[in-house]
Amino acid sequence: MNSFWQRLCLILLLSFTLVLPVSAGAGANGTESRSTDLMIKVKQSGKYGYINQSGAIIIPLEFNELNLMAENTIAAKQKNKYGLFHTSGKVILPVAFDELREIQPDLVAVKSNKKWGLYHKNGKLILPAEFDRIGELQDGLLAVKQDKAWRYYDTAGQIAIAGPFDEALNFSEGLAGVKKDNQWGFINRQGQFVIPYQYKGIASFSEGLAAVKTSKKWGFIDSSGTLVIAEKLNECEYGFKEGLAVIKNGSKHNYIDRQGKVVFTAPYDLVYPFENGLAEIRVEKSSFSWGGLLGNIISATAGIPLPDEDRNLVDFNMKRGFINKTGTQVIPTKYDFVGTFNDGLSLVVIKGKYGYVNRNGELVIPAEYQGLSGFKEGFAMARRSEKWVYIDKNNQALTSIEFDELQEFSNGIGAVRIGEKWGFIDSAGAVVIRPKFTEVKPFTDNIALVNYNGFWGAIDKTGAFLIPATLNYQEVSSFSHGLAAVKSNDNWGYINTTGQSVIAPQYETVSSFAL
Repeated sequence: MNSFWQRLCLILLLSFTLVLPVSAGAGANGTESRSTDLMIKVKQSGKYGYINQSGAIIIPLEFNELNLMAENTIAAKQKNKYGLFHTSGKVILPVAFDELREIQPDLVAVKSNKKWGLYHKNGKLILPAEFDRIGELQDGLLAVKQDKAWRYYDTAGQIAIAGPFDEALNFSEGLAGVKKDNQWGFINRQGQFVIPYQYKGIASFSEGLAAVKTSKKWGFIDSSGTLVIAEKLNECEYGFKEGLAVIKNGSKHNYIDRQGKVVFTAPYDLVYPFENGLAEIRVEKSSFSWGGLLGNIISATAGIPLPDEDRNLVDFNMKRGFINKTGTQVIPTKYDFVGTFNDGLSLVVIKGKYGYVNRNGELVIPAEYQGLSGFKEGFAMARRSEKWVYIDKNNQALTSIEFDELQEFSNGIGAVRIGEKWGFIDSAGAVVIRPKFTEVKPFTDNIALVNYNGFWGAIDKTGAFLIPATLNYQEVSSFSHGLAAVKSNDNWGYINTTGQSVIAPQYETVSSFAL
């Protein structure tokens, strides 16, 4: 944002969006479902560790950061060093490395004394920490740099293509660009030159074509090296995707086909490749800034110094939209935000109002709401003024009653608040549990925690108490895999579905995931 007033508007705008309950975590990152055995990330005295669902310590509480990775592994940071654990608590790599990054689900690159090495996640050393750079794994090969020379290694740590090369790109579509003496060519996975050194610049292959240049202009070759689009293009912004590439000529963005013909010119500030038939476009628009004028008045009359950006008289705002493959705007560039498409719909925001458009650009949900959630179990939560309703994808309200607050549908019912009391309605709009609770959590596995007369209990979908409302906690989370996080005296622990404490409150934050 370009000014204090724009930032303030953004804060107000975001205040209309929803913060939804997290199903098994509290004060941390939430839940990932994998099966029934839980690993719980906990924080105590500013340090993180992991416990199991019985409360036994799996990874000691002595780390600054712990991050779940693929293949049941956890990256650990202690002070400024990194290591790797298995979710069983076994140390795979000691906390001794300067950096650690995941290359593939089963591979990690580590940095020590400014050099990179490679390990399998079973702890097996593949490449010692002797390399300047390690690229991404593509087609089973890694581009690796050592002493200014690039080579390709396989995942066994053996040199697959000796080179050496001055530069080397990752493999794409079976070919990789390599550079020697300021010229680029392409090799296959056997290290054979399919296209000899001859280019001043290249891009990787995409949809069978790669951008190349031998002088100042760009063209495209196929995988045999045949020039299929003459070198007369000024700049290649994006390679081919869904049959079109993006070429920049001055300030113009041209989408070209595989013969090099300009299909259309996109007169926008920013353009992007096509995805599922649509490409995002952005236009920067300017307008008079009343906030900037007010900032100048305040600064001059009250003697309050403000940054230059808060006194600008012109606001710049990036508007977003989408075009189809003819270049036609199907979603016009009038929106402040356009989300990704999910089930054929994209969330849009214009002047602080939320709606949904379909892939034809039709506002199937008019941008008339101050808040709008995603759809879950067929319904979205929509806010107009100070009231909320559930709507379906045809913008039909589930009930004629407007509510003071909602929670997303879960297990076939949604929590609603009228005044100070919460109840539940079903997908037909019928009240299944009348509003009588001061706080509720969403149903998970047909059980929900509710606060009744100042105490927490748990109910089934008929409203019958499974756990009497006698539990005295500051906060609770929804149940997940038979456990719910609870907070007492500013510390978190866990209870089971009978209300019994299985992990006493003792942690600053908790979050769980299933193995």
